[in-house]
Amino acid sequence: INEWSDIMEQLCESVLSDFRTGSPEMLLTGEVEDLEQQDWLIYPIIEKDNPTLIFGVGSAGKSIFAQLCAVLVDAGHNFGGLEVIKGNVLYLDWETTHRDLLARITSIRNVLELEGKSHIWYKRMSTGIEDGIEEIKEVVAIVIDSMGAALGNDASEQKVVTGAFSAIRSLSVTALVIDHPNKAETGLKALFGSTYKSLLSRHVWEVLKDQQVGDNLTKFALFHRKANNTGLFKEMGWQFTFKDNRLSDIERITSKEISKTAMKDGQTQYDQVMNLLATGAKTLPEINSYMDNKNMATRMSEWKGKGYVVSVGDRRP
Repeated sequence: INEWSDIMEQLCESVLSDFRTGSPEMLLTGEVEDLEQQDWLIYPIIEKDNPTLIFGVGSAGKSIFAQLCAVLVDAGHNFGGLEVIKGNVLYLDWETTHRDLLARITSIRNVLELEGKSHIWYKRMSTGIEDGIEEIKEVVAIVIDSMGAALGNDASEQKVVTGAFSAIRSLSVTALVIDHPNKAETGLKALFGSTYKSLLSRHVWEVLKDQQVGDNLTKFALFHRKANNTGLFKEMGWQFTFKDNRLSDIERITSKEISKTAMKDGQTQYDQVMNLLATGAKTLPEINSYMDNKNMATRMSEWKGKGYVVSVGDRRP
């Protein structure tokens, strides 16, 4: 028995040593065949083999969108303009229970009319992700819900954030990380804690919601705030409609145009004006009124000089 104990101890030490050593060195020759096309798990949201961060206030729609992503990847199902690659998914959960997640996943699959059974793995988490990393199964993608709890410590400390992202990186998987803001602001400056959350994420999306008390639906939009190897993608609007106001019983999932909703404030000025022009606005006073009476004359002149807009006759855009 003692001999087997020694063998198992040596084996565990060897595995941990390999794990901590990281990936082996690779030779980069600089030849074209070494280059790989950029791959996506869900285009244009989640790039393969890298962390993507989605953040927003509570009940904005972050988790339900992450659950939709998990279902789409598990089924290899394209939906709502999202192009999906099939893969194994593990949902790491610090916030709810497997029953809640099962109800949501079942409801989403019913709306999408998917056949057969899902194969999404679930793990209830109580410690920081660094502590539980050695127990995680080998999968294609993981969902981390949410980053604040996954850090298991002070999210404002650089070493805590970098340690968590290093743990994620060591898995060699695609990660969708859910996080919360700490300010009543939009954009990357609203992210809670260390700026390394943004720096170490391949893509960062902000979720803004447009919902009234008593609504039996959740309306939200995703705004692309940061990218490493691509330009920023256009915002995406979504609406989840529930039966009898039960969040576990989804009746319909649709993509939405956001230009006429409160979520438009998350758009850049350029996108807001382009949407306004596309819906019939022609004069500068009309544009100023829509833009909360901001004087857009200077910006419009800049865009005209770049050929983005034109004046028609005596009427200026």
